[in-house]
Amino acid sequence: MTDEKCFIITSLQPWDIEIGSTIKNTAIEISKNNKVIYISTPIDYITYFRKGGNKHACNTRDVINKKKHPINKINDNLIIAYCDEPVLPLNKIPTKFLFNLVNYINNKKIAKFIRKIAKEEGISNFIHMIDTDIYRSQYLKEMIKPALSVYYCRDFIVNGAYWKKHGLRLETSLARKSDIVLTNSTYFAERFKPLNNNIYAVETGVNLELYDPSKKFDKPEDMTSIKSPVIGYVGLLTAGRLDIDLIYNFVKARPQYNFIFVGPENDNFKNNKLYELENVFFLGRSEERRV
Repeated sequence: MTDEKCFIITSLQPWDIEIGSTIKNTAIEISKNNKVIYISTPIDYITYFRKGGNKHACNTRDVINKKKHPINKINDNLIIAYCDEPVLPLNKIPTKFLFNLVNYINNKKIAKFIRKIAKEEGISNFIHMIDTDIYRSQYLKEMIKPALSVYYCRDFIVNGAYWKKHGLRLETSLARKSDIVLTNSTYFAERFKPLNNNIYAVETGVNLELYDPSKKFDKPEDMTSIKSPVIGYVGLLTAGRLDIDLIYNFVKARPQYNFIFVGPENDNFKNNKLYELENVFFLGRSEERRV
């Protein structure tokens, strides 16, 4: 038996996301010296019965249909586990009682899967890290009984429309019951202080080697025809995160610059007037780049 610790991570973030992810980088970093099981976000029955979808939905559906094994090994210490059963759709349930009941059932399904994977991997003592997963991880501390329960808040999700009805009370509950609360800013840390005595702010880091001005980086093939100067954005393109009208007015007023957007788009961006501007280029997801 080695001195390494074992971590089980449940997250809002699927492992197969097309863009970079803080929690994925965190899992990889932890796995350098510890064993990590990353539970890739379960899909609900609506997503399961809907054809197509993103890479994560397709991979999870294949696992549920027993076309793929639920375990995907990333390195010697890091495995990704895809839930082998769909969960119930949740957010539109009208009453608090029914919501809590269905959420408990979903948690029970996930807990059963986690216990099965942990047993297969020979893990009985582990740290559970919850990455902003305030619904599906709400009851897991009681169900899987980790040695330590850590709630990691790295985004103000409870302010989003999807979370308005149940988000604040469930995040409050999760923060109170967790052994440790981690945040990625001192602002978030202050918000949780009344709820938990063990609050730690872990500021977001950056890999400076990726921005080393002394190094020469090859220009991506789909950008060779785009003239400088260029202003770029990489990340999720959604009206919930970005002000489309503000961006449009800013870009239109600066025709001397070319603006490049890389990342998955929701319908607000796919159908917006930014596409009419000649100095705007949407290069899409990494696997389906386009100009």
